[in-house]
Amino acid sequence: MSYESLDPFPESDADKIIEYANKVGERAVEDMINTIRDTFGHPEAIETRVDAWGFHAKQKLDQSLDSISNCRADLSAYWQGGAYDSFTIYLDHLEGIFQTAVDVFKEMSEHLKDIASTMTDVYNEGISFIYTCAGIIVEAMGGFASGITELFFGVAEVICDAIADFVRKCGETITVLNTAISEYRRTGQSLLHGVTDIRVPETIPQSSVDIGGWNVRDRVTP
Repeated sequence: MSYESLDPFPESDADKIIEYANKVGERAVEDMINTIRDTFGHPEAIETRVDAWGFHAKQKLDQSLDSISNCRADLSAYWQGGAYDSFTIYLDHLEGIFQTAVDVFKEMSEHLKDIASTMTDVYNEGISFIYTCAGIIVEAMGGFASGITELFFGVAEVICDAIADFVRKCGETITVLNTAISEYRRTGQSLLHGVTDIRVPETIPQSSVDIGGWNVRDRVTP
């Protein structure tokens, strides 16, 4: 699995916001920005997990199912009898277990993909907040000479408002994200239960290894 390249993180814009946020005592801003960059800016961090549950596991399980199908076809071409019938029932048992595993692993892979997609969405939304806030700061700094009033610590009111808006928007996004994380956690736990519920194949029945129950299939001659 590969991810589309994310837009580069706007370091200089982020530093500018942090600088002015610190001036007005909004210390949480730096933590928010670090989270956007360091956590949500790396959806590839779960790429190996997606591949492990999805591509690699599915490939092995599909190979096992193919082997069972080929075995069934070869046996049915040459054999019949009670032991053969018993063994084909056992093959049904194996196929069912492997197919259940395929379904569970696929669901887990899709679940992890959804998490990566959410991380990307939050990152893109976060840097859009940074661009907007930094743009207002730069514009306000250029407007000091035009009469924009500075408040305390040399920070203009418009900058204070921009930082407050940044905090509000990030806070709303994080609230929505926390709800999504809770749902992802519940789904993940459910899927993990599905993994633990995958049965270990039963031992091949004795009736399947009864040599006398394997008879060469009669050939129909034209």
